[in-house]
Amino acid sequence: MKKLFRFIVFIATWTAIIAMALLFKSQGGFEFVHDYTKDIKTQLKQKEIALRTEQIKKNDKTDDRSLGNYYQEGQCTFYVYEERLKIDKRIGSSWGDAKNWDNRAKEEGFKVNGTPSEGSILQTDYGKLGHVAIVNKVKSDGSIVVSDMNYEKPYEVTERLITPDRLSNYQFIH
Repeated sequence: MKKLFRFIVFIATWTAIIAMALLFKSQGGFEFVHDYTKDIKTQLKQKEIALRTEQIKKNDKTDDRSLGNYYQEGQCTFYVYEERLKIDKRIGSSWGDAKNWDNRAKEEGFKVNGTPSEGSILQTDYGKLGHVAIVNKVKSDGSIVVSDMNYEKPYEVTERLITPDRLSNYQFIH
């Protein structure tokens, strides 16, 4: 009799758990959890970028840079050089202003074209000095996510989305 009672309690418990899971799913609960975790990941990424920006600001000393990084701290070129070191894709340390990077990269044997890939360097001649950024992600719709420094102000690390219709404005160094 005791075993039968335990079995009935076991079946009733699992029936209740399954019923609650089905109710949770029918109310969109799993989508809520997915959206919630996605929001948390986005917030963590933003905090990580803010923390990295602060760390770079605090360490604004020539002797704190990576060995061989001769670019000016707080600028896009400095940031891209450091980021490429992190993914073990060294680049030249004397390419000058960002507007020169595509030509200097070709001279040193790097592949330069109009097709982005993860880890490649986005480069443009636009503006007085040009600009460079790191391609963090190539999305399925053809848009890309890049991170850079000094897009708006020195030492500020930003992340932004560039849509496929604007990619023709850039070269990519691989």
